Amino acid sequence: MVERKKYSNLLLLQRMYKDWPFIDNLQMALMKADLLAAKDYTTMVRDQRVAQRIFAEIEAEYNRTKNIILQITEQEDLMDHIPNIKASIQLRNPYVDPLSFFQVKVISKLREANETLPNDGLLREALLTINGIAAGIRNTG
Repeated sequence: MVERKKYSNLLLLQRMYKDWPFIDNLQMALMKADLLAAKDYTTMVRDQRVAQRIFAEIEAEYNRTKNIILQITEQEDLMDHIPNIKASIQLRNPYVDPLSFFQVKVISKLREANETLPNDGLLREALLTINGIAAGIRNTG
């Protein structure tokens, strides 16, 4: 009974997908997400057990979401049906990675500096990384 309901729900989602841009927008967001960079942000969390637990939940949810999107769209990989956009995202992502890793370092230094004195130079660097990443993935900052 449960399997039949799941299958029925999948069929409904597949029909909705044909006329609904939400799933394609979600695919683009998933392609732009960088779990390796996200994991680097966990180094800023003081309690690493908490950081790892939360990151594991995020990673699991990412994978669950990706898998159901692939079932709905009947694709092997995200954005296979729009290869030009897929290629564009794949070309941009490597240029964003260094900014993400630099951002972790800057934010860590900014947090340390805020415990003593504000540092306008570090704040500017942090803001520039936000703008650079947003421009690189073509989303707002």
